[in-house]
Amino acid sequence: MSDESPVFEKIPVRAGDLFTFRADRIAAFQGIEVVPHYHMMHELMWFRSSTGSYTLGSEKFSIENNTLIFVPALMIHEMSIPEEENHSRYLLQFEKEWLDEYALASDTLQCGAVATLAGDDADRLDMLFNWCSEFDDFTDTLFRSLIKSILLHAFKHLKTSGSITQREDNAHLGDLMRLLKSIDVSENYEITTEEAARLCNWSKSWFSKTFKLTFGISFKKFMLLRKLNIAINLLTNTDLRISDISQRAGFTDSAYFCLKFREMMSDTPLSFRDKVRSTSDVGRGA
Repeated sequence: MSDESPVFEKIPVRAGDLFTFRADRIAAFQGIEVVPHYHMMHELMWFRSSTGSYTLGSEKFSIENNTLIFVPALMIHEMSIPEEENHSRYLLQFEKEWLDEYALASDTLQCGAVATLAGDDADRLDMLFNWCSEFDDFTDTLFRSLIKSILLHAFKHLKTSGSITQREDNAHLGDLMRLLKSIDVSENYEITTEEAARLCNWSKSWFSKTFKLTFGISFKKFMLLRKLNIAINLLTNTDLRISDISQRAGFTDSAYFCLKFREMMSDTPLSFRDKVRSTSDVGRGA
């Protein structure tokens, strides 16, 4: 999977919200091929009745009934589902604040996780997703409580499923996670690949290969997306000027920020802000 071709996909979220929810239940599903893409939010997908394949980073998995998949923010992924009858799947995208709030954050899930549930566990999770799909008001207290129950139930199984990061080809994840945490603490988002490799005591070529294998994207593009993610949150939830947002997101020049934003998001920062704030769609499908 090349990190030059993936596209950004954003399911609209109301300003101030930390999530979006979608249900797809289709009797005669025509199939779908989803190209490599990424989101700025975390993504939880529940395939109650479906087949196909899902690729996270450089690893490909089979989709079967009762497959649960967690895709971290910025992780490149793609999906292929054939034509089938009685297709049923759910999507929950959410900001990292929810993982922190519910004490669900874990370094072992930084590259995603896949689990197949069975019996009562599968029935309970599907009941929660199905119940959520009946709500039109996403501010409803009961709906928010159900979303919390979904996350708690899902991550209980994902953390014990043998997450992707526990595989042998991710043996250096700890070093990479310590690096990314130090970058966030220092807010040094202009760090180069050479500097990052040196902090890990690795050669540049080994660092680049290991990072790409782990996250499915080059370090340089990952850092750019990390800064754009900060900018998107500020555009969505504040009235800050573009120059101020550019600075807070770690860009040294607002013109360069606008250029990279348009290049990656296919939109200008101001137009993006207007579209997000004017939409009433929260990503709920049929």
